[in-house]
This record gives sequence, structure tokens and C-alpha cells, in this order.
Amino acid sequence: MPWIPSNLWPSVRPASRGAEPLTAPGAMAVNRAGNRRSRACAPALALLGLAVGGLLAPCFDAASPQARVTPPKRPASSYMLWLNENRGRLQSELGTKNVAQIAKEAGRQWGEIEARVKSEYEGRVAALKREYDVELAKFVAAGGKVAKGGRNSKAKKDPNTPKRPMGAYFLWLSENRDRLQSELGTKNVAQIAKEAGRQWGEIEARVKSEYEGRAAALKREYDVEQDKIVAEGGKVAKGGKNSKARKDPNTPKRPMSAYFLWLSENRDRLQSELGTKNVAQIAKEAGRQWGEIEARVKSEYEGRAAALKREYDVEQDKIVAEGGKVAKGGKKPVAAGGEVAKGRREPKAKEDPNAPKEEFFSGSLNTPAELEQFRRSAALERG
Repeated sequence: MPWIPSNLWPSVRPASRGAEPLTAPGAMAVNRAGNRRSRACAPALALLGLAVGGLLAPCFDAASPQARVTPPKRPASSYMLWLNENRGRLQSELGTKNVAQIAKEAGRQWGEIEARVKSEYEGRVAALKREYDVELAKFVAAGGKVAKGGRNSKAKKDPNTPKRPMGAYFLWLSENRDRLQSELGTKNVAQIAKEAGRQWGEIEARVKSEYEGRAAALKREYDVEQDKIVAEGGKVAKGGKNSKARKDPNTPKRPMSAYFLWLSENRDRLQSELGTKNVAQIAKEAGRQWGEIEARVKSEYEGRAAALKREYDVEQDKIVAEGGKVAKGGKKPVAAGGEVAKGRREPKAKEDPNAPKEEFFSGSLNTPAELEQFRRSAALERG
């Protein structure tokens, strides 16, 4: 039974054993006295209730969803505004609710929409964006935190950081993009890239060398600016200059195998016979001819490759003896007495002489895409 203060006990108590019962006037007097005591305690109880309520109120407010600060919703882009208003029409025209088909048709129609209509949606988005920024500022001022990927979640790039220069191909493309769009009658990125790659591959050597010279000059300027940043204690962007240790120019170059020795001497002939510089076609024909070459000729190339490999190993041993480090995948250091150094892996199985290697690209064909295409073509030819 809970404890009750004595001043709150009932005013009329049962008569104790042996006591005389109260008369009516006496009982009324006792009740009046009890009522006076209750009224006297009422203010104290009220103050106690307010105090307890004040202490517990923040707890309930914090647990209440309405009391929490919620971030504003990021506005949709102009394209998504248009799509939201036209999704029903697109579903009706296509007779389906398939997301992929609707997205494809929506992208086509949005690309062909009038500039006036598009500008109206862009204006609406700009207005929504301004409202969003105001609400977001209020949210942050109220102690809210912007979610990852939201506004200001990524540090701003230093405007003084030099911009990475374009390569020769992209310099040419930036000056010819409008012409390509006019010739093809489209702004489709894939179609323009395909045609641009074809034209760049057939461009005159004189014109290409001009762009390569311009790209080299821009690269030198970029490197100078990057060196200044590093000298002043700054950090260059990931992937920028100095992000990868430079290769020692005195490090011996890995020798080519017999197949690639033959290929390097016959590349021009193959290009002339096939009438193309296409990597896949050249790789296919080169693999076929190498597989049918006379054993005497093949053994000559294998002998030359073996001699180059011995020279390479000698140079690698000199580097290791002088305390240098060999390139990853190079000859492993050998301990004194001819024993294999600790941690050396077992020699790999003999490679297929027809297998394509990166040495093929010691010429002008040196992009990762060309290398991958060459590998796949050669693999199909062998398979």
C-alpha cells in the first residue's frame, strides 16, 4: 500500500474501540478542519506537479517525431519535373508501365523538346533550388546535419588548382565536335564517339603530330604548375602528377618474346596487306601466320629472344647487387651462393608463344581499350 501523508488522511475516521461516537455537529466540525488542511496543501501539490512535468517534458518532446528537425527534400531536375508531369501520357502512348521502355522514350522526347519549353522547366527548377537552399540553411542553423551526398558534403575544389590538360585526341575532338554533330544530325554521345574515333584513326600523320605537340606543351605547363604546388607544401589531386612514383630511366626494359620480335618487324607488312590498322584484325592475322611459320625461322627468333632475356637478367642482377629494387614482375633477387632469396615464387609455366603481350603496343597503339580488344581477338583465334 503506498504511503500517504497524515495530513491527507480522510477527515472522518472510524471511531476507535471504546470511544464515544461523534455527534452530527462534531462530525461536521471534523470535516471542515480536514477540508482546510486539504486546501492548504493544494498549492504545494500543484507546484510539485509543475516541477515534475517540466523535468519530463523535454524527454517526451525529444521522443516526439514532430519535435525532430527534418531536412528539406532536394528538388527534382528539369527533366524529372517534365517526366513526372508526362509519365501518365507516356504510359498511355506505349501501352506499358515498363520502366526501361518509358525511360528510353522519355529521353528521346526530352532530347527533341523545344528550347522554349525546356527553359521553362529549367526556370522552375532554379526557383525550387533557391527555396531548397534557404530551407537547408535554416535546417543547418537549427542544428541539423546534412546527409552524405547532400549540399556541402564534399569539400570544394581549390579554384587555383591547375586543370589537367587534354590529350591530342580530345583537343581534336573539342574543335570538331560541332562539325561531327552537324554531319551525323545527332548529339548522341555514343554515335559521335564512334565516328570521332574512326576519323581520328584515319587522320593525316602531319595533323595528328600537330595536336600531339600541342598536348605535350600543355602537359609540360601542367607539370610545372603541379611542381609549384608540391614545392609550397600543397597536395596534388589523386591521379595527378607525383601520384605514382616515376620509373627509373636506367631500369632495363623487359625484352620481347620471339613472337613479338617477329611481330614488331612485320607489323607494317601486315597493315599493308590487310589495308587497315585495326588491332583485332592484325592480331588475328599475325597469330595465324606465326602458327604457320617455318620451324627454322621461328627458332631464329626464339634464339634472339633468349639472348635478350639473358642480357636483361644480368642487368637486373646488377641493380639488385647495388641495393636497387626491380620492377614488379621483374627478375627476383638471388641470394649469395645461388640460392633463391626468401619469398621468391616458383617459376611460372612456359608461356604460349602465340599469347599477345603488352610489347605489341610499343608502337602507336597503346590505349587500354586497344589492349583489351587485342587480347580478346587473340584468345578467340587460339580457341
